[in-house]
Amino acid sequence: MNPFQLFVRSRKFWLLVLDTVISLALFFVGKYGGPSAMEDVRFVILTLQPVIIALILSIAYEDGARNRLTAGGATVNVNTGPATEAGTAPVE
Repeated sequence: MNPFQLFVRSRKFWLLVLDTVISLALFFVGKYGGPSAMEDVRFVILTLQPVIIALILSIAYEDGARNRLTAGGATVNVNTGPATEAGTAPVE
């Protein structure tokens, strides 16, 4: 798969696009809706953006952890961690 296809299929990319579209839409609604609407728009943008940024960072961290674990050829289940030998439970 080429790098552009990987980029377009990335969850981080689409969250960034969503954040940009929401921010632009709210900006223009506030700009042309009057001064009272601008305060509401500013509040919504400042409330949503940190959540979206935190989500992007958590996905990046998860992807990095998965890449570190699979670098040695191990298979990884995102919900439970590294795979173990057949029939054995993971050691905690």
